[in-house]
Amino acid sequence: MNILLFRWAPIVAGFSVFISAVFRVLFFYNSPDAELIGVIPDDAFYYIQMARHRASEGIWTFDGITVTTGFHFLYGYILVFIYSVFGDVDWRHLFLIIGGLASIFMGVSAYFTARIAENFFGKSSILLVLSPFFTFTALMQSTAMMESWLVLFFSASSLYFSTQDKDFSILSAIGLCSLGIFGSLSRSDFGLLAGVVFAAYLISFPWFKTKSLKRSAIVLVGAVVGVCIILLQNFYISGHFSQGSAQVKLYWSSLGGHSVLPIILLIGSMFLPFFSILNKSIQILLLLSFPALVVYSSYKFIKSKNRFSYTPSLILAFSCFFTIIGYVFFYRYNSRGINVWYSSNLIVPIGIVLAALGNFLFRKRLLIPAVLILSGYLYVGKTKFLSSRWPHQIGMLKAGLFLKEKKFAKVGAWNAGIISYFSKASVVNIDGLANDGVFSFVKGNTLFDYLKSNKIDYLIDYEEMLKNEEYQKRGGYFDKRIDRCLRSVYSVDAGSPKWNGSELKLFKFIPNCK
Repeated sequence: MNILLFRWAPIVAGFSVFISAVFRVLFFYNSPDAELIGVIPDDAFYYIQMARHRASEGIWTFDGITVTTGFHFLYGYILVFIYSVFGDVDWRHLFLIIGGLASIFMGVSAYFTARIAENFFGKSSILLVLSPFFTFTALMQSTAMMESWLVLFFSASSLYFSTQDKDFSILSAIGLCSLGIFGSLSRSDFGLLAGVVFAAYLISFPWFKTKSLKRSAIVLVGAVVGVCIILLQNFYISGHFSQGSAQVKLYWSSLGGHSVLPIILLIGSMFLPFFSILNKSIQILLLLSFPALVVYSSYKFIKSKNRFSYTPSLILAFSCFFTIIGYVFFYRYNSRGINVWYSSNLIVPIGIVLAALGNFLFRKRLLIPAVLILSGYLYVGKTKFLSSRWPHQIGMLKAGLFLKEKKFAKVGAWNAGIISYFSKASVVNIDGLANDGVFSFVKGNTLFDYLKSNKIDYLIDYEEMLKNEEYQKRGGYFDKRIDRCLRSVYSVDAGSPKWNGSELKLFKFIPNCK
């Protein structure tokens, strides 16, 4: 029997994503350190270091000295729980634990998303809604050790339960509210999806009555409560309501002009997996065709004789479409800090929009186009499936081991996560992502004063960080004193792959230089 006609199709969909994700986890877990460290972003080790300090010392700090709010609540406390129960877990074992959890949650997320597509667009659409899950952008979340798998899960589950046209009890209302709370605790911008879905049902309510309005409202209330919890925690830790890392990224973005290009390129990597190999003009043309298809599909809907039967699916499709548009405008204020794990908010909406387009364009003839489209995604995805995104990071691991052996008193770094973890030393983060105390110096272009006042005599990072004028302005050290007083000592990455053509070096401040 064709799998699309089989009633377990959503389960098969979820299981296939789980198998793909866990295979990637196990492959890299059994690979050498040089391979494994290349799939875990440096930011993940910020989380690890902060959670270790929180579990052992009771405070949120990266370096053991300065407080930080640069973490997402739920994932941070999951790591704290692991360290509190199991002690100082080795990074490889922690990778296996988090990778296993991520694979399970990604599989369940795919299941919920497939159920949504099945309910609103038919079984054939499951192939389309599943396609973004098989992009490299999505599957690498299983090995990134970031909060993205939680965000993906709460996006999928909240959308599934809030769009059901069913009565609900007190218990189910608590469950819906909890999804909203934990969604925001997994990432504070989660509530955009809940808000847009609620708004869509509210706008359409005069002519389309559905219990989904109340269900989505409860999820939205939960999301707002979650944000309030985060704000209160930030204030308790640091005395200000906003996350320190968010302030830093907003400042970075403002320097270069808030741009939508980084988030559009990220969306393109999931909507069109071959997107990155195309030239810019074709990329723009293809992205413009996306809203054009939405408009054309809407036109076909308006002209159809039984258009009112498509109202629920149209509301869902437009909810997800405008959620994507919303994230484009929201993330333009983080245009210098966008990274691959930000895709977790977008995977489900993109999948739903693909399923909706397929359904509205092909109706009952969707099966063959859906098979071809999914096959295209799989063909492109297989070329990167087991690839490493950050191969240069073995140099950061070696630099950390170098510091561990030399035992310097206090060292500063912009890319401090991996180096700090493997050095077992006090490495101070000086870009502000994991150090709330440095932001005012970054913004005032007086990082030199911060380094001197905190008796940081050594810096360890890539030479590009000191030579590139954009990084200098962004980091608050576009300052002649840095050029005058800082000297390169030697390379510490043991011949590892370079980053942006530069080596990872140890730098020392000249004594009494001002």
